[in-house]
Amino acid sequence: MTIDRFSLQRQPIVGLEDEVEQLERRAVPLEQVWGSLPERILYRELLRRRAVFLFHYMLAGVRGQPGAIIVDYYFLDRPLIVEEYGTGIHERGSLRDIERERRIEEIEPQRRIAVIWDTEIFNEEFLEQWLINNVDAALIGMTQLEESE
Repeated sequence: MTIDRFSLQRQPIVGLEDEVEQLERRAVPLEQVWGSLPERILYRELLRRRAVFLFHYMLAGVRGQPGAIIVDYYFLDRPLIVEEYGTGIHERGSLRDIERERRIEEIEPQRRIAVIWDTEIFNEEFLEQWLINNVDAALIGMTQLEESE
């Protein structure tokens, strides 16, 4: 008996569909925000915190052209830019990402850049602590600065 690869059917990975469904419940719907699953989870958390931000904001250049910089989350109510890095696209410490962050800092020197990885977003406890340390802290810092003036 000969079995070729075309006659085999894909078997679903047990539990994977349930995991994706759970993650989707934490995200804004794709119909509402065009973004990856981790971007949409983070988007929902930022809305829950009542943050004022622009999603996929064109910081420099022309979309689709070399040298264009689009940041994932550009905050209007605090001096912060958040970049979500996907493990399939970015590599930790890559020269490409370091150069990109350097260019963002040149354009927006008064803003802090906070990076979060997709795998960190999937971890609810980690994400909550990261949001407190980065997003909430940026707003608290702004409030304290305004009060001292």
